[in-house]
Amino acid sequence: MEIHLDKKTMNEINEKLPEFRHIEVVTTTMVYFKNTNDMLYLSRFSLNEYYRNKIWYFEKRNPPNIKAGLVLCQYYLDNIALRLYAAGEFLANGIVSMLDIKKDELKEFKKGNNGKKYWSRQRKIGQYLREKKPNHEITQYLKILMDGDENPWIKTMKYRNEWVHKQPPSLEGLGSCLEIKNKKIYSPLKGNTIDADIVITGKPNYKLKDIFTFVNDGFSNFVKTFYKIYDYYKENTL
Repeated sequence: MEIHLDKKTMNEINEKLPEFRHIEVVTTTMVYFKNTNDMLYLSRFSLNEYYRNKIWYFEKRNPPNIKAGLVLCQYYLDNIALRLYAAGEFLANGIVSMLDIKKDELKEFKKGNNGKKYWSRQRKIGQYLREKKPNHEITQYLKILMDGDENPWIKTMKYRNEWVHKQPPSLEGLGSCLEIKNKKIYSPLKGNTIDADIVITGKPNYKLKDIFTFVNDGFSNFVKTFYKIYDYYKENTL
């Protein structure tokens, strides 16, 4: 269904969206930064669509269409989370290029403190900067994305990882959900217990307002951090 919102409502939505700038490509580093910026532009579009659908289906429709609103709002928040991960990877590559970090310097940062292998570039670069350049301005800028158990950026990346590596997180209000759990069960054929994947009916993982809070705050913090790094590069390198 086409959404029709008045100009006043659209202006109110626009005021809630993060900053966006246009970036001119002149160096290799700037290519990475432009890729980051492109992901932020598309995330900004998705946040705009989240607001539009939320207002239309929950407030303007008579009667409200709650299920349609939940499905579409989660869709756009998921889209932001997935694109923010890509933005983080592009930014990490941009930092490597900007600071001229050599490949050999990153070899020791393949695993985290828990011994698990880092798959994402941004995690490796974050750990490298913490240990090798703790007082560098770039490291200080990135702290808002790295510190704190309740950090909205970390929550957003965790949400994205669940989406990609497990199954799309379920939402309250859309009925029961099916989960795949690995459990030990007794096998009569083998005469002992074995690991097996079973399907169970579980409770929804999230409420829409909770997803919105950490995705929106994580998005906002990333935008501020990225433009600080971008400005630093322009002032100190170009």
